[in-house]
Amino acid sequence: MLVIECKGYGVRRSHTGAWTRVIDGAEQPLRENPFEQAQRHSKELRKILEPRLKKAFPGLDHFPFACGQAVAFPLSLAGDVNLPLDVPWAVVYDAKDLGNIRECVMESFRVRGGAGTGKTVLAMEAAVRFAREGGRVLLVCFNRSLGGYLKIIIDARDTGTGSVTADSFHRLCARANFLLNSRNLAVPEDEEQKAAFWDSEAPMLLLQAVEEKKLGPFDAVIVDEGQDFASSWWDVLEEMLAEDGRMLVFYDPSQRIFKKGDSAPPAVGV
Repeated sequence: MLVIECKGYGVRRSHTGAWTRVIDGAEQPLRENPFEQAQRHSKELRKILEPRLKKAFPGLDHFPFACGQAVAFPLSLAGDVNLPLDVPWAVVYDAKDLGNIRECVMESFRVRGGAGTGKTVLAMEAAVRFAREGGRVLLVCFNRSLGGYLKIIIDARDTGTGSVTADSFHRLCARANFLLNSRNLAVPEDEEQKAAFWDSEAPMLLLQAVEEKKLGPFDAVIVDEGQDFASSWWDVLEEMLAEDGRMLVFYDPSQRIFKKGDSAPPAVGV
């Protein structure tokens, strides 16, 4: 669930940090920071929806949607608004985005949610929808068992004219190796060497397969369990994107099992 607070002409942030609006040539203060306003509306909407959902679905014990906020300035350019330095550009839309607002919203998106909030369900649904638009989609996770489950569920869905490749990251690396060398991976037996192999060497095989055009590119890359992905893996996944491709990442830092780096790619800021 994405709540977008839309502001009219003349809204900007002054050099003192106060938000104002120009009315009849005079600068008037806004009652609330637009980004805080979007967050407040998101919480209010959740309070309204939650009891209705529980009434409609008696077995539901949690809010089933991940929530996000953004602010739109459809009559201004973001560079003229004097945005705070800590505001990610990925959650700001302006006049130049009006012609392709859907693409802007969906280009790169990060969804953070706790256990049981439906991240995996959303990831699968996003993959199917992108495929039904005719896209080639990669749906990838960390856990091998979950990867197998995703493949079974996706294979049973109607993906229209597109396609979805669903698997765990390391099984994807193994597939890349087979495409390159026509043989299975030679994984070290020593536990320390094995860990280093899967963290560093195997992803390079995936990158090589992408560079040699044996795998990908994909119109959309959707990542589940993003909290367990190593920082260097995001570079590989981004290389798998087609031009103007989109990346969606679902993650939960509290479920992080392996200390591999950042919980989500730095380029994705929601």
